[in-house]
Amino acid sequence: GSINTKATELKNEGSTGNLNPAVGTSMAPGTFSLVVDISNMREGSVLYNDASTSSFDGLDIEVSADGSTFYRLDGLFPFVSGGVRTAFRSVSLHGLTDLRLKNTSSSDTYTSVSGTIVGCP
Repeated sequence: GSINTKATELKNEGSTGNLNPAVGTSMAPGTFSLVVDISNMREGSVLYNDASTSSFDGLDIEVSADGSTFYRLDGLFPFVSGGVRTAFRSVSLHGLTDLRLKNTSSSDTYTSVSGTIVGCP
């Protein structure tokens, strides 16, 4: 007989909009997105856009290993493209459990925010 050793070639985790603002569609200075469980992701892709085309400020990608203490992992620096600001970052998530975005601007509220993290085990 034969043995089937390949169960799944690639499994995708995450969903569109899972990093949207915690309240509504805007992120005021210093506020956060929703927190996403990334415990099943080894590698991830953060996708972001907003309508705040006059802002030059960015966001922090924050992660946690315990769900309560967050640390800055990397930054997102959106650029204007086709009337929206957009950004993309690949991140290594080995052993981390949660991820969120933080508006690092001291003055700009980001509007029409859409954030997503997707990844694979």
